[in-house]
Amino acid sequence: MNEPYLIVYVKDGTMYFAKKLPAETKSREIFEVEIDEVISDEFDEAAKKLGATVLGILSLWHKDAFPGWGIPSDAEKEENCDFALAMELIGRSVAGKTKTHVQSIELLLRQAAIKTDSVQQFLDESWPPIRANLEGYSG
Repeated sequence: MNEPYLIVYVKDGTMYFAKKLPAETKSREIFEVEIDEVISDEFDEAAKKLGATVLGILSLWHKDAFPGWGIPSDAEKEENCDFALAMELIGRSVAGKTKTHVQSIELLLRQAAIKTDSVQQFLDESWPPIRANLEGYSG
């Protein structure tokens, strides 16, 4: 199996996404979504969201397997800068089990959502459960 790899599983009504990096001995969760939230969408819409998430993560890690995917133009890079920073902070927050960056993430997402409909959709639909998860951390 090629590393890094993504693990998606369901346990106790929650869908978990975990990753395993080459330098790690075991996988670790990166985010979770309640199944009720997933199935609140029609199947096709849920499949698009989950599929986009999985392909987006894998294409970042395995660029050779997905040539040309996710390579934004210079205008898109500038437009997505706030969103990319928010995603980086989400990753750091989950890895460090901290809620410290929640307000910064929210601000970055709101700024990026002004420019991009897909970011607005992320802010409306995906961010609330991620935020709730982060706010559950003590630090």
